[in-house]
Amino acid sequence: MENKELQNKLAQLDLLQQEVERLKQERSKGGSPARRTILGVLLAALLTGTGIYAWDVTNSNFTSGSTITAAEMNANFDDLATKITSLESSVNSLSTSVNTNATNVATAQALPLSGTAKGLRIYNQTTYPNSQMVVTASELIVANASYQAKHLSSVNLTLDLTVSGANGLDTGTEAVSTWYHLWVIHNPTANSTAGLFSSSSTAPTLPTGYSHYAYVGAAYNESTGDLMSLTQVGKKVSINSSLGLRGFPQPTSGGWLSVSLATAIPTTATTASGFLNVVGFSPWIYLGPKSGFYYFCDGIMGNSLSQASLGSFQIPIETPQQLFAVFNGTSASIYISGWEFE
Repeated sequence: MENKELQNKLAQLDLLQQEVERLKQERSKGGSPARRTILGVLLAALLTGTGIYAWDVTNSNFTSGSTITAAEMNANFDDLATKITSLESSVNSLSTSVNTNATNVATAQALPLSGTAKGLRIYNQTTYPNSQMVVTASELIVANASYQAKHLSSVNLTLDLTVSGANGLDTGTEAVSTWYHLWVIHNPTANSTAGLFSSSSTAPTLPTGYSHYAYVGAAYNESTGDLMSLTQVGKKVSINSSLGLRGFPQPTSGGWLSVSLATAIPTTATTASGFLNVVGFSPWIYLGPKSGFYYFCDGIMGNSLSQASLGSFQIPIETPQQLFAVFNGTSASIYISGWEFE
């Protein structure tokens, strides 16, 4: 809309400037009063009318059939020059507004999404590994609820699950057997950055003054009250502790089993990685993101002796914290060693 208005005003300005130049030439050449009068009336009509080419008799100094003196025409010419200056100012203002909007749009398009990071690392704090996590990043984008982004640099935070507020738990008290999601939050007024534990993976409760935030990871608080030992590089997580699902019930008639990963990966995980083994006569095992989907296979076929087979996997997660398995053998075990998230 502003671009169209700007084009219209530029067209008016160009026409007016042409007419003024003609009028100047007539004055310098001593052109006939009648010609100068007609030019004056036409120029007045361009700017004082209700439309670009309309002549508003009511609001002018002239009435139909009146005689225009040289003084009146000169006054009219000076008035036109003033109006042209005003129009030029209006055009410049519109041009500035259009350029500003274009810059804002370009800036908004260039800003990456919240959580975009360079050099992101998360790990258990060395002295207090059971209650504290360290979050570092050379660069990180945080954003507020209106998607207004801010670039942070040299992020280095220590989050403590035993305290409340900034660099602690967002609300309530520490709970065991619970996934806690890690956030980096920012207060633009105080220009301060902190970390936050939250049971929410989408909307943490922000301390007063903090409006910008970014999701950076998750850690499980075990039944013992100790945080899962992990190392995260970028958005890929490796579990340092021995965490796994073992000896799930053998399916009957080769049917698929739903395997819960609720204590192994967070709801935000998009892939799970690990290893498994199966024991028995000609044992085999399949894993899939859903029942009947043969995504991964491991085993020893055609052997009449009791054998054990071990393999590793990385599998996409379709239903949060869940995969499916079917196997043949005496027993099977699945161990989760890590996950990735988007």
